[in-house]
Amino acid sequence: MNNQNSLFEKEEKKEMVYKFPDEEGILNLNGVEVRYTFKNEYFGYVGSPPHIDFNSVIERTPNPITETGYRSHFFYQDELNDFNTFKEYLDQVVKDSINAQNKHLGRKEVKEDKTQATLF
Repeated sequence: MNNQNSLFEKEEKKEMVYKFPDEEGILNLNGVEVRYTFKNEYFGYVGSPPHIDFNSVIERTPNPITETGYRSHFFYQDELNDFNTFKEYLDQVVKDSINAQNKHLGRKEVKEDKTQATLF
């Protein structure tokens, strides 16, 4: 066999360098533990969208961001550019999600309070 690329050779997997690594952890939202899982490539291939899963640790327990205990958040990688850490982005996503849920349920919006600690 010659040294030229064959049509039958496997293509080398391309790897991207992302601003933040994949991450998972647990948040405490008003006394409800919520597990989050962040993946840069949700479907496992270069070019697939980044994603955050939010799941109540106790399955199906309502929490401040969802009545069902589960929330899916797809987004564009470019959205991370304005943040220094993934935790900053996650904090913003959680606040936006709480506000959306509150609006849906007819509750007051959560305002940013400089005297209040972050969610983490």
